[in-house]
Amino acid sequence: MLLASLLKIPLSHSFGEYLGCPILNRRPKKSDFKFVIDKIYSKLAGWKTKCVAMLGRVTLIKYVNRTIPAYVMQNVMLPKGVHKAIDKANRDFLWESSENERKIHSVGWDKITKPTDLGGLGIRKSYDNNIIAMAKLNWRMNVEDKVNLVLRFTVQI
Repeated sequence: MLLASLLKIPLSHSFGEYLGCPILNRRPKKSDFKFVIDKIYSKLAGWKTKCVAMLGRVTLIKYVNRTIPAYVMQNVMLPKGVHKAIDKANRDFLWESSENERKIHSVGWDKITKPTDLGGLGIRKSYDNNIIAMAKLNWRMNVEDKVNLVLRFTVQI
């Protein structure tokens, strides 16, 4: 701040977005990623849950979870509030709940999110998807860079 005032440069608290991800100079907040939650709600709300069987709803949840938040999750560890909101949207869609009408969730979310071979429906929790995406990024940065370095070194010899 002192440097900005000396140089008479205005301070900016928002750096905008780059390739659809917000550029932050602070810890991410739930409000920074509201666009992800809104996209998920709008995609799931486009389907009438009463017209889609349970297996169809499970497939739609898996599709939406793999496509909409995937790019953002590859770049940023989302706040817990965003994960909770995504999982709530998935639960509500699965059990045909809405803001006006709440339905009983017959089975716990922990049981539903188990793999199919363990008796679950194979839906991943949002937090788990984020951890997987960040681990993949970490692996690519560590392993592929070393492989490229070795290849460049062997080509030079």
